[in-house]
Amino acid sequence: MINHLNAAQSEQQRQWFQTLITHSDSISLGQHLPWVKHLQSKARQELQSLPLVQRKQELWRYSHAEKLFKQPFYPQTNNSDNCYQAGLESEATLSTDSFKLVFVNGRYNATLSSTLVVNNELAEGVIVGNLHAVLQSHANLVMQCFNQTARQGEDVFSALNTALMSDGVFIYIDQQVTLPQPIEVLYLSGPAEKSSSGQDSDSHTQESRKMANLRNVIILQAGAKLSLIERFSGEKDFHYFNNNLTNVVLEQGASIKHSILQDESNTAFHLNSLFLSLFKDSTYQGQHIALGSSWSRTNYTAKFKGTGATCELKGLYTVANQQLNDVHLDINHAVPGCTSSEFFKGILYGEGKAVFDGHVLVEKQSQFSDASMKNDNLMLTENAEVNTKPQLEIYADNVKCSHGTTVGQIDEQQLFYLRSRGIEESRAKKLLCLGYASEIIDAINEPLFQKQVKSILDIRLNEGLLISSSEKSS
Repeated sequence: MINHLNAAQSEQQRQWFQTLITHSDSISLGQHLPWVKHLQSKARQELQSLPLVQRKQELWRYSHAEKLFKQPFYPQTNNSDNCYQAGLESEATLSTDSFKLVFVNGRYNATLSSTLVVNNELAEGVIVGNLHAVLQSHANLVMQCFNQTARQGEDVFSALNTALMSDGVFIYIDQQVTLPQPIEVLYLSGPAEKSSSGQDSDSHTQESRKMANLRNVIILQAGAKLSLIERFSGEKDFHYFNNNLTNVVLEQGASIKHSILQDESNTAFHLNSLFLSLFKDSTYQGQHIALGSSWSRTNYTAKFKGTGATCELKGLYTVANQQLNDVHLDINHAVPGCTSSEFFKGILYGEGKAVFDGHVLVEKQSQFSDASMKNDNLMLTENAEVNTKPQLEIYADNVKCSHGTTVGQIDEQQLFYLRSRGIEESRAKKLLCLGYASEIIDAINEPLFQKQVKSILDIRLNEGLLISSSEKSS
């Protein structure tokens, strides 16, 4: 039976949030601007009144958020110390042609970022940079964009991001402008270099338990086009928490191809919330690949604000022992004649846990809507667990809508066919898993990024099949 939070759990959560606020005094993003100070102050106040996270809430029923609240984290500030960089140069190079913004341990790193971005030498009508710098050079534009996108008060983690945001990505593309190369954003996490005087135990604990609250704002004016790649990557066994929030606004006829790879540390916590506003005839094409972290949750909230808009989401997740991956979709057809399509696949092994909670709302006035949602899951072991619930809520009568979910194991006939051709069992299973995942991975439009995803997936599958074989032999 699921109960309300007891007094001790409630106090623990309130204290967890308050501790983060207390340790955030040195965060200085935009503090010279009254509207930024007001925005953050209001969010801090709302943290005291917003509903806490509890399993009675449908959105958190299977998320095991209590695991997060047991971890002590400290907000990342803008203090300039020596961030760990060994081995990150190769991680920060996907394509020599892309425009790169790199964040190391929640801080913008100009050394690893593209020179064109650092010097703001992109095309006319294009502003790309880290939020901290753009607030210095284009404060009025950022204010206008925040007035259009700011959404604190939705839930405690969105409010927390607003209250503690210390940097992020800012992208503004003017009307009818198309960037010829993709923009690549990397969020890299690893241990910091020790100073010559060393570190005491308390400072070391804070350094290894950093929380980054990065705020991304992406505005595409009418007819603008962009390809955006984001990758979250962390060093193995490094403890940290990324709480990202991204607002995407697509004006009339604008389009974005947005690929995300979550390959966090095996001991990391990851929360990524994306809010999409789609105006007339705009297009959002997203690919979401989640292969890492100990606890991961991704929220997509999309609202159609103009007829003829399209939102397509494809995703792939893998989960192993001690891993939880959680995907929540909230698609609102608020105007007629829009199309949404969501298709997510999961590969589960060991005692991994996955959650897929998708909700599509078609409002009464939204005739001629076309909406589909599907979630498939491949279970490599008996102890893996998935809770999947795609939902349609339809109030219009002239629509085309569908939803479905499947949970199954590797097809024994397909496995037998490959084994009969002389392919060993583990290799045959891996080939079947890769074939199962290819429908999602092949949708990635950047070849080098697609190759990178396949390489990491190959490693994950080797680990998964090893766990699967161990469970079977025992």
